[in-house]
Order: sequence, then structure tokens, then C-alpha cells
Amino acid sequence: MKPLVPILKKYIHKDVRIHPHPDEKESKNENKKKTRSITIVESEDDASLKSVTINKFTEVYFAFKLDDRDHPFLGKLIYGGIWTRAVDAVIFGRVGSDDYIFLVELKSNAKPSESVGKFKSSRAFIAFLRTVFELHDDLPLPDNSNIISILFDAKPGSNKPSLLERDGEIFRHEGFKTSKKAHHETFIHKFIYH
Repeated sequence: MKPLVPILKKYIHKDVRIHPHPDEKESKNENKKKTRSITIVESEDDASLKSVTINKFTEVYFAFKLDDRDHPFLGKLIYGGIWTRAVDAVIFGRVGSDDYIFLVELKSNAKPSESVGKFKSSRAFIAFLRTVFELHDDLPLPDNSNIISILFDAKPGSNKPSLLERDGEIFRHEGFKTSKKAHHETFIHKFIYH
């Protein structure tokens, strides 16, 4: 997946990119391979779940906001409806020795079923990217089994994310208790099931 990075940098607007950072809780052991974190910030001002940092990526190749207020998904091409709905972030990354594409949605006050359309439209966008990369650049993307949809919401949950299925869409879910501290942290390994 690493060969896709220059192409993504060329075509994805710089204002919607999400930059990874070193894990802050990384051990001080210099021999241990460093891991990366990425923080997704909710663009809605009144959101009770403001941001989530996902820790312990082996590598983050590229990440961007698909649902950005200033750069809306599909721009002005489509008037509205389900086609214009998209997840908050797309992350091309590595966990362990495997490459994945993560579709990440942050929700403050919604039912998981309300995110299904966003996940489906975002998967369609990834299918479009797959076609473009294969036709124009002769670079294949991983198959659909390596695309993982993740929903974070402001409803209390357990430490272990659950696997949900709604209207044919399967996604991982983790709920956080709302608090004055609207930022939460989790680990990407929780969402990899083999």
C-alpha cells in the first residue's frame, strides 16, 4: 500500500489530510519499534465526542477527512442524499504485518444504524479509488476483506469493541462515556479480528 502514498498526496487536498504522530505513551526502550497514532476530530461544533486518538499503528501511510465542512464529500457534484454522506476519516495503515483501510466515523448522539449509509458511500469511494489506481497507475489496493469500518460514539461501552451488523454493513463499535473531557483514546489492535 505504501506505493499509493505519492498518488494520494498528489490528488487529496492538503487541507483534509490528517497527519500521524508518534505514540505519546510509547515505551522509552530504544530497541522497540516506534508506533504511530492518529487523532480524528469531529467537525461539528456541538459534538459531545470531539475527538478520538487511535494508538499503536505500525505505520500510517496516509489519512484524510472524507467528511470535511470546507471540502464536502463529492463537492457540488451531487445535490444531496445518501451519496453525499461519508465517514469522518479514511486511514491507509499497517497493523502488525498487514495493511488495512480504516473507515472511521465519530458520532455523538446517534444510533449505529444511522451511520450505515456513511459506511456504504465511503466503501463506494474506496472502490472508485481502487479502479483509478488499477486503471491509471497499475497499482492494486487490498481486497475488501482489509477494509474495516469503525464507529466511535458517545454512549458508554465496554473496553472491548463490539461487532455490529446493520443493513448488510458490518462495523466495529466502541462507545465512550461523555465527560467534560470530550477527547478519548483507544488502540487499533482492538479492531482487528482474524
